[in-house]
Parts: sequence; structure tokens; C-alpha cells
Amino acid sequence: MGFPGGGLVSDWLFRRTQNFLLSCQLMIFVGLAVAALCVLLTAWNKDVVSAVALITLASVFAYMTPQACWSLLQDIVPAGRIGTAGGFVHLLANLAGILSPGITGFLSQYGGGYHTAFLLASVLALAGMLLLALLVRQKGLNTLRALAASWAAGGGVPVFHQPLPSSIALTSSMQRRKRVS
Repeated sequence: MGFPGGGLVSDWLFRRTQNFLLSCQLMIFVGLAVAALCVLLTAWNKDVVSAVALITLASVFAYMTPQACWSLLQDIVPAGRIGTAGGFVHLLANLAGILSPGITGFLSQYGGGYHTAFLLASVLALAGMLLLALLVRQKGLNTLRALAASWAAGGGVPVFHQPLPSSIALTSSMQRRKRVS
């Protein structure tokens, strides 16, 4: 329900606002906010049925966000780098999947129970919302698009992709100068 629902809502938001960035950000904000709230409420819930309902609702809303995230990524990243960016996103997601069971177990055993792990999950979702609001702005997107267009038109590699001088090459050239003198 979350995946197709997120795509449909994101498309509807775009048709209403005609602003791609705003529609993606709204979808991500709402999805993460509802998911964080549901997980936070689960932390202090004593009833099993309502806890399952809250976690289910959190999952549905969390799964509404990936479409907007991938759309944003494809809009921001130059076409020649989308595979690298996608691989990096998958690396981070898989690291979270690897680390979260251990962190959850540690927090439930030594941090006072599962509510500490639920609290951490809520805080991380809110941190994601904050980072999206602070770092993904229209002006920055326009700059990235201009750099990508310049690069695609043969204007050279954008500055942030140029390799730095190798310290090995600098060291070997200094050693050659010492031998000559």
C-alpha cells in the first residue's frame, strides 16, 4: 500500500503545486513525520493490538517516501553518475539494515527496553526531515543542474569531480629534485 500510495500522492502533489522539489519534500516530510510519530507512540504503548496497528501505520507511511527520494535523486544527480549515487544510497540502506538489529538489541538490553530503540528510530526519522529541509534547496538544485548541463555539453568535469593531486606523485617529484641537486 505504501509504495503505490506514495507514488500516487507524490504525483497528485506535483499536479497541484507544479513544483517538483516541493512535492517530493512534502511527500517525504509527511511520510517520515507520521512514521516517526507512530513509532514514538509505540514506545510507551502497553496494548499489543494498538502497538501492531501503530507499527503497521508507521510502515505504510515510511514506505510512501522512497519514490520521492529516488525521483529527487534522479533530478539532482547528473545522468552519468546516477548509478554511483544509487549504489551509495543502497550502501547506506544496507548498512542501516545490518546495524539496526544489533543496535536495537543493545538498546533493549542495556538502554532500558525497546522504547529506547523506538525513540532512536523516531529521532533518526526527524533528523532525516531536518537534513532534507536544510540541505535540499531550489538554489542548490539549480546549481547542480547547471553543472550537470555544462558537463554533458562537453564543458569539462565539474569542479567537485576533479581529482586532487596525488601525494605520491608530489613526493616522488620532490625526491627527484633532491637527487638532481
